[in-house]
Amino acid sequence: MRGRDLRVGLARLALAVMAMLVAAGPASANFLLRIEQQGSNVQVTGSGSFDTGGFSGAYYYPGTPDPALIPGAGLALLNPTGGVISVMTGAADFWLFNPGADFVGPTAFGNGGGTFYSDNALGDQIGLWALSGVLALPAGYNPNDPITSSMTIADSTIMGLGLSLGTHVWLLGDGLAQ
Repeated sequence: MRGRDLRVGLARLALAVMAMLVAAGPASANFLLRIEQQGSNVQVTGSGSFDTGGFSGAYYYPGTPDPALIPGAGLALLNPTGGVISVMTGAADFWLFNPGADFVGPTAFGNGGGTFYSDNALGDQIGLWALSGVLALPAGYNPNDPITSSMTIADSTIMGLGLSLGTHVWLLGDGLAQ
């Protein structure tokens, strides 16, 4: 009973918190993405904003591209080993950064085996492809507008998804690695 109480207590904590912080020169943002165990489901919620005015070095691609260009674009999914979080159910605009220079942070946030899909995504479009340096925001996004998103991955656990617990930070903007 004691071990179960500990597991329940831990599940009520924010078991995995992932933060995307954008700061370089004139660009700034604060977006917090939380991944929590809620009963038999994993809940992903995010909120914050981005000042995209400082993304001058990134390639801007308005509109959702061909899925062959950015796998998983337009879907609600989580892929820990590929560093992909996508809470998307509609059109989005994409920024393609130079990984390691203008997009700095972990390329993965776990060792989970595969891609996990959600059929219950709500709110604004947000996507992060950490390995390839891609950020997706709602189509026609205005700098600093608030973004709120959520998705549920049913019948899953944080451990089962292979997520690394802790805080993961990504920095996006021009010339971060210089």
